[in-house]
Amino acid sequence: MTRFNVDWAYLKMAIVISAIVFLLGAVLMTFSVNYRLDAEEQLATEQRELYALSSKYRKARQDKILIDNYLPHYYQLEQQGMVGKEQRLNWVDTLRASVKSLEVPHMHFQFAPQRVLQKNIIRAGSNLVVNTSRMKLDVGLLHEVDLLQLFSELEQQVTGMFHIDSCSMALMGKDIILSADHSNLNVSCDLQWFTIDFGVQQVATEMGP
Repeated sequence: MTRFNVDWAYLKMAIVISAIVFLLGAVLMTFSVNYRLDAEEQLATEQRELYALSSKYRKARQDKILIDNYLPHYYQLEQQGMVGKEQRLNWVDTLRASVKSLEVPHMHFQFAPQRVLQKNIIRAGSNLVVNTSRMKLDVGLLHEVDLLQLFSELEQQVTGMFHIDSCSMALMGKDIILSADHSNLNVSCDLQWFTIDFGVQQVATEMGP
């Protein structure tokens, strides 16, 4: 039987070297796996950020298109005094000033609560809600020309837009009396005042002398 003499010193060194190489390999493999996971996570983060930036860019382009399409129309409505809260005080002050300048014998008005406009009387865009404030106007006039002058002054001086639904006229007597304190005609008109309010407001009925 043949016996082998093993040089344990030499074998020990080989085992130690193999163990070191194995440990180094395991360390390198762990490092590589962690590096790959970190790289994948960073790539996923960058992809999410890129997607978010792309979404913001698309939204910015859409907003710019909307602004280009609707901002000029908004400015036009704003110049007409239709944007914002209803301006009843302005309407009433202008009406009273016009009545005073024309020396109308008497005037009485009454506002109804503001409501959403149902009929397509004015063009304000399909996505805008137009509110209407109805006014019942009764005025005593010396002659019918005063009514045309009254509405002409309102159209020129008032901040806002209004529409005359109807008017009725009745003689106060058989004889025409040319006096600033006497009404020869009584005119009753139904008007609508328009506003586009982007907020919420409470509306109350108002009456005037």
